[in-house]
Amino acid sequence: MAKRTRVYSEYDKKNQARPEEVRKRVIRNKARADAIKSGAAKKGDGKDVHHVGGLKHGKAPGKTRVISKSSNRAKK
Repeated sequence: MAKRTRVYSEYDKKNQARPEEVRKRVIRNKARADAIKSGAAKKGDGKDVHHVGGLKHGKAPGKTRVISKSSNRAKK
């Protein structure tokens, strides 16, 4: 029996189209746009917008900060 390879693109299309995931993506994109507008981040600067307390706070004032990608994506 031939080994079946997994196709992640099918899963990704279904998962990323879920309303919950769309809402989270909108919050992340808005936070990044706000950081760029305020001058805290620039396009291609290698930084991430960190949501203090997670996305459940949405775009609450003072709940985001710009930090390096490595520190934001490191295991906490």
